[in-house]
Amino acid sequence: MTRFIKAPDKRIISFLEAVLTITGLFIFALFIHSGSFSIVFAIIGLTLSALSINHAVQSSTSVFNAFGFTTISKKTLIYAVAGVLVGVILAVIVRQTFGLTLLPETLTRIAIIAPLIGITEELIFRGFVQGRTDSFGPVFSVVFAATGHALYKYFVFRSLSDPLNIDFEFLVIWTFLGGLLFGVLRELSKSVIPPVTAHACFDIVVYGGFTMAPVWVWS
Repeated sequence: MTRFIKAPDKRIISFLEAVLTITGLFIFALFIHSGSFSIVFAIIGLTLSALSINHAVQSSTSVFNAFGFTTISKKTLIYAVAGVLVGVILAVIVRQTFGLTLLPETLTRIAIIAPLIGITEELIFRGFVQGRTDSFGPVFSVVFAATGHALYKYFVFRSLSDPLNIDFEFLVIWTFLGGLLFGVLRELSKSVIPPVTAHACFDIVVYGGFTMAPVWVWS
């Protein structure tokens, strides 16, 4: 009897892993700044993401493979350099938009903290999510990961107890566009290293001169 039951499509399983991971992060983002008992929901959301990622890792050849790491090649290095340029250019545009100097005048400890957050986001969205959905085609996987990242960022800002006076439309659009560029780097290089490099450079240039971590990191 069991021979007539088809095994689940691996593509569908991978897609569901990506969806559950993003869903968990959405829940986390919505409640992480709420305080009190709401923090429990944030932990539940993060646990859901962790369990989904763990399930995917079990079916992958290695943890590194699940997050988009490949053997470093000449092509990887070339696209990593391109990632540096993309990250810096995007950062300069953002700084000018908010009336900041072209580049930070000095670097503080935030120049270490900020890129660590950006690198984590890339490992999840470009490394894991985009990788788990690439069987549906490069356009779908790039757009899907970029959309998930933009919405996650939106929910993080919206969950702040003291809402920031910022242009949320600008935030979502630029996070989405940046995600598309980072996703293209991931797709062309077949590695998560170039988008990781791009996002790290972006965060260093944008936040590296701050004396305190932004409120959406610690509030």
